[in-house]
Amino acid sequence: MVGSVPSRIGRFHEPTWRRASWRHWSTLRRSCAVSSGPIYLDHAATTFPRSHVVAAVEDAWRVANPSSTHRPGRQAYEMLDEARLQVARTLDVDKSEIVFCSSATEANNLALFGVLSALAARGTRRLLHSAIEHPSVLEPARELARRGVSVGSLSVDETGTLDLGAFDATLDGGAELVSVMLVNNEVGVIQPVGDAARMARERGALVHTDAVQAMLACDVRPHQLGVDLLTLSGHKIGGPRGVGMLFVRGGVQLSPVLYGGGQEGGRRAGTEDVAAAVGFAVALQLAIQEREEQRRRMTGLRARFVDRLRDGIPGVVELGGANVSPHIVSCAMPGVPADALKVRLDAAGLAASSGSACSGRHVEASHVAVAMGVPKGLQRSVVRWSFGHDSCEAEVSRAAEIVVEAWRAMTARDGLRPHASE
Repeated sequence: MVGSVPSRIGRFHEPTWRRASWRHWSTLRRSCAVSSGPIYLDHAATTFPRSHVVAAVEDAWRVANPSSTHRPGRQAYEMLDEARLQVARTLDVDKSEIVFCSSATEANNLALFGVLSALAARGTRRLLHSAIEHPSVLEPARELARRGVSVGSLSVDETGTLDLGAFDATLDGGAELVSVMLVNNEVGVIQPVGDAARMARERGALVHTDAVQAMLACDVRPHQLGVDLLTLSGHKIGGPRGVGMLFVRGGVQLSPVLYGGGQEGGRRAGTEDVAAAVGFAVALQLAIQEREEQRRRMTGLRARFVDRLRDGIPGVVELGGANVSPHIVSCAMPGVPADALKVRLDAAGLAASSGSACSGRHVEASHVAVAMGVPKGLQRSVVRWSFGHDSCEAEVSRAAEIVVEAWRAMTARDGLRPHASE
């Protein structure tokens, strides 16, 4: 049953500003009163915690150290163990295969560094990853390369999909670990992880997938995917921030990245956040239970949003092809830089994200757009909108209107667009 993790002691007292902020967003979600309130379409960055999750976290907040042997410590351990068991049952795995971390970033680092460190005795080691991975895979890969690991980047086609033919040929050179994300966080493309995993494991490679954005679009059960390691994040599925999870298939050797008390079966040192683990377990169960309903609903929202953009913005380019998660829309907006458009959207009450990463005054094109072969003139014009479990038709329709109005205002100002069609 959702929220079945037992209550122990106390309640979590939020700061006043947090309570006020939560009440505002909760009221906005219930009423979908988009005419006067902000519209949040950045759920791929973070989504707000579900009410069941908030209640479960509040019940689990004031607990002892789960490593302590006194009664309060044992009670905390029981709560942590129950959360781990609930996650394992939801994913159809053994609870010993679940490692709680502080984030998906930590989980991805643990997967890459942990596996390749454990294989150090082999001498030469090789890591393969797709060209459009999240920075929490790309940056560890770069560091591993500096440490002497052979690292290869796997190409994708114009939709962002892994080129399985090229992947098969690359595997001929050998690999110890392959990392391919299940759903890309920028454009939402769904990767053929099952096929890639089968090909890699036939060659003796271990397979890791970052499934952080995949909950709505895919079956994330590791054994069904055929992967050895799988990463999930709490705050991307309606759970708390500050908690991630790494599935590690039984028998896979994993060296710890953090050293200390030997928690999480010796794989991740540090006192566990019991409340976060409990909240994650509840959020995961909710997400799985509601996946089909939410997928159908968001498919409709996505179609409505994209149709209105196409009707109002000549030349808009939708990225990712047809095989994408319904909660992510990524478009190249002709004639306007993404950062400038985001500022205008924010001022109009619409929260969105861009495919650009800013470093000081220099704006770099998204590595995903570059890998997909998006024309240079559009690489810095990619904007992402993403829906959540509480997004509704009224706000999605209004959001599309805001985008069209902002684009028209910017292109008319810069003389980049004829006005006859207005």
